[in-house]
Amino acid sequence: MQRLCEGIILSKKGFGEGHLILNFLDSEFGKITLTSYGSALETGKRRALLLSGSFIEGLIKTAPKNNDRYLLSDTKTIFSMDNIREDLKPMGFAFFTLEILDMLIMERDLFPYYSDLYTAFTLFDQTLDEKYLLFFLAKFLNGESWLDIPEQDRLQEQTKRFILDSLTHPIEFLQGKNISTPRRHELSYFYAHAVKRAKNIMPHSLELLRFHEF
Repeated sequence: MQRLCEGIILSKKGFGEGHLILNFLDSEFGKITLTSYGSALETGKRRALLLSGSFIEGLIKTAPKNNDRYLLSDTKTIFSMDNIREDLKPMGFAFFTLEILDMLIMERDLFPYYSDLYTAFTLFDQTLDEKYLLFFLAKFLNGESWLDIPEQDRLQEQTKRFILDSLTHPIEFLQGKNISTPRRHELSYFYAHAVKRAKNIMPHSLELLRFHEF
């Protein structure tokens, strides 16, 4: 079996001599694991395409003699985080978002927020304003009941309103709106605590968020 796919690379790790295993969020089939042979080689053309945070198109096929293993080939970039990667602060928020998704989405669970995720990343790339990613995370985490934790009662009213707005408004709703630094800080740590309650570990990328630079 083979098919064309579209999705985002949540994370990757190398194995063997220049190969990659990708945690991939497929727009149609949810989170799956892909193998890409030769992609980690220094001179490999696909090396620059298969970065965490990249939205790509590609050809997926099942491995010979193992229908539970998927191979990726013929990749093309739809959206790259090149602009985001130029600054540590926005890169931190991007990896914070990717890590939360990678930790909470179960293998092969359908992901109805894919369009929102793509919109959030494209607006973030254009503005380097992490409010779009924080709004997306509110939409995803609240929509899946991950935010139903005791810490929610201690949030500021403006923060609670931000989370509730995410359930009834598109990502573009934030265009032209300013989110204060305390609000961004409170949202980020609230999301991190929700992940810790679910997985018993804080997102490592929380350390990359640089609120002192605002």
